[in-house]
Amino acid sequence: MATEPSDGQPTDGQPTDGQPTDGQPTDAPKGGAGLACAILHAAGRVPPALAALACALLVLLPFLGQYGLWEPHEFAVADLVREVAKTGDFESVAMSRPPLTVWLATLGVQALGVSELGARLPLALLGIAGVMAAYFLGARLRSPRAGLIAAIVLVSSPLHLFQSRQLTSDVATASAAAIAMLGLLGLLSPRAGASGLARAGDAALAALGLGLGALGGGVLLGVLVPVASIAVASAVALGTEHAAANSAAPRALRMTTLLFGGLTLALVALVVTRLDGTGFSAVLGGTLRKGPPPAGTTFDLVVDQVAFGMFPWSALAPIAVLALVLAGRRGRAGAADTAVLVWCLLAYAAATFYTRRLGDVRYPGTAGIAVAIGLFLDGVWEPARARVRSFALPLAAVFVLLATLQLARDNVAFPDELVGVHLLGSAKFPAEPGLLRVILAAGVLFGLLGYLALSAHERGLLGRLRRHALPGALGVGLLFGCFLSWGYTPRVSQHFSYKNLFDTFHERRSGSERLGVMGIPGSGPDYYAGKNGFEKLVNLQALLGWLRRPERVFAISPASDLCSLNQKAGPGGLEYHVLDDRNSRYFLYSNRLAPGETDSNPLLHAVRRERPADIGTPVSATFVPDGTHQRGKLELLGVKLPRTAAKGGTFEVSLFFQVHEAPSAAYKVFAHFDRASGRFQGDHDPIGGRCGTQHWQAGDFVIDTFEVSAGSLTTARGEYELFIGFFTGSAGQWKNMKVTSGNGDSNNRVRAGRIELTAGGSGCSVAR
Repeated sequence: MATEPSDGQPTDGQPTDGQPTDGQPTDAPKGGAGLACAILHAAGRVPPALAALACALLVLLPFLGQYGLWEPHEFAVADLVREVAKTGDFESVAMSRPPLTVWLATLGVQALGVSELGARLPLALLGIAGVMAAYFLGARLRSPRAGLIAAIVLVSSPLHLFQSRQLTSDVATASAAAIAMLGLLGLLSPRAGASGLARAGDAALAALGLGLGALGGGVLLGVLVPVASIAVASAVALGTEHAAANSAAPRALRMTTLLFGGLTLALVALVVTRLDGTGFSAVLGGTLRKGPPPAGTTFDLVVDQVAFGMFPWSALAPIAVLALVLAGRRGRAGAADTAVLVWCLLAYAAATFYTRRLGDVRYPGTAGIAVAIGLFLDGVWEPARARVRSFALPLAAVFVLLATLQLARDNVAFPDELVGVHLLGSAKFPAEPGLLRVILAAGVLFGLLGYLALSAHERGLLGRLRRHALPGALGVGLLFGCFLSWGYTPRVSQHFSYKNLFDTFHERRSGSERLGVMGIPGSGPDYYAGKNGFEKLVNLQALLGWLRRPERVFAISPASDLCSLNQKAGPGGLEYHVLDDRNSRYFLYSNRLAPGETDSNPLLHAVRRERPADIGTPVSATFVPDGTHQRGKLELLGVKLPRTAAKGGTFEVSLFFQVHEAPSAAYKVFAHFDRASGRFQGDHDPIGGRCGTQHWQAGDFVIDTFEVSAGSLTTARGEYELFIGFFTGSAGQWKNMKVTSGNGDSNNRVRAGRIELTAGGSGCSVAR
């Protein structure tokens, strides 16, 4: 994982100024191979800096205004932005929070109008500035190619990407740190022959970055971390140059060490004096919590942010950071490596402290890790400049492969984590198999390419593939960033934003039809209802009365009201239709269908008042809750189940129930596929969570259709028996509904059919 020069001495004792030592571009692809190289370099004709900028623009700018504000996350900031834009009172923002995000969004709204694009564009531009700072850091410390790799890593890291495109963001802190480090490293290790103007430019960058950092995240995160990193690096440079020369170190370096060391001590003292204060502190960037730290704010919280927030590059992060320690470069080049290393580590320490004592925060050192990965992969790409230790890289190759595959699997098993590290909390939304398959495929392909790039294969097919593996991995990373920006974010936004529901209302509204809104907190509807406004509905009775109006009306209401509406429907009852069900939390309803419109009500085929003609394979079994205070009687009529399924794939199961007595509690359905060698299962909320058992009515016929993952790579082939039942509770406290008739077992499970798993499938399952 570390690199060593062929003669035991650094080949680049000074950080480069962005030009290779032989005067020829070192970043052109060999033979134009690799997707990333072919696109970005155009066979070497595109300057690396321009390629880095193109990547940033390609990923961070498209569709900024096409998806709605996320509720409640972005609306909390949007309300403040709108108020500041209206009053012009910028100063008051700084009294309660680091103000830079709100200030920038306000300037965008004032320039472009109150819109998603106006509010988000300034943060996207700041994110682009952070990417370019990462590029110039890599180019200055090693080569233009190292800078380009760092830029690709940062722009395609989910945490940086989401922050650059959302109002819930700490991108100001992260990008400011990169800008500050670029200027500070220039002052620490000036380029050979640097003019006074160049030094002044580095000083201006340092001042700009530190100023933006203080406004974006407070002194602790935005100023102390980069300044302390340079203080440690300058001390390292002072010691190594003194030892190498066996004499006093240069006066300028001694003064630099004293300056940054003293400034670090002053900043630490300033932070410590604020630890017993009350109210918001601009130094700390937040308000101190009283009492013990909240549960869960442990040292691994920020580690999880990096693991998911920099996927798939996070598999390389520990190797690249460790390589900075083991690289063995001396003098100011070694000091520069130390500065990047300390930057990454201090950002982790400061973020961990912040989460324990002040509040939630996003890891501010993503640019530092991106630069470390750029430096490491630059040495791997062209080992002639820094020969890679052969004993270490094969181990690194195996680690990257296993870590990437594990992270890809975790992203599929816990689909909310990718968004959760950005939102700093729970991010529940329906897992969409299409999105998960792309994430899984990207992780598997990146892991394989990363393994080949770091492996020791020199001959045969693997040797030929190895030469193209690294540019291929960069291409996969960049395409993954495009997928997150162009596809993933707009798709997920359909669940976190209700803009699409209002858009559908405006499209379907043909005249003066009115809109009623129920259950949406805050001011969100004000942004999207339009000039005609909306009627606020205070409860379910108001919603029912609204839909009973003789004229056509529209309503937006929580999806959880669907069952209650369905209970009122029927011959002579309430007429209602679902016009848009894309949002998992809210639906758009109407009491009339216009010509050409279709009803998207998910209960149309799932809950009926007449027995279905086709119930699959008949299964007669009765379930009754166990307990004197529980009521309900459900009969399993039949099951639709395929005879065979490919191992690792998915298949569909339908269960047909008749409700004889309405249950009084919410039960989940379990589906166990058992054989002597193991089990796979399809436990789920009935009807996709749209209508729980507590809403089922006597006389209903319920069709519960769900998708099951047919095991995994290690699941044995052969025949499995399906057991069906209802349960409540959580791990260790399961309680099954009692089976009173039918082919049940001692665990209150009903035998409902058999399925045979055959060879085939990916071995990696994607479940809803």
